[in-house]
Amino acid sequence: MKQPEGYDDGTGQICELIKTKYGLKQSGCKWNHKLDTKLKNLGYTRLYSDPCAYIRRDGDKISIITV
Repeated sequence: MKQPEGYDDGTGQICELIKTKYGLKQSGCKWNHKLDTKLKNLGYTRLYSDPCAYIRRDGDKISIITV
């Protein structure tokens, strides 16, 4: 990736992307992985029958999140 316009320091060096940029093929996968990790840390489990649905049981309370 070239240096952004206005940030060129004349060295001709290139920039390395550390984050996944919005609109790239990998963006959706990276976002889904991050969301999955956060929800699992909160105690949700992903349904086998529908990987876009998460469920958490707390006693007699049930929380369902669909993405």
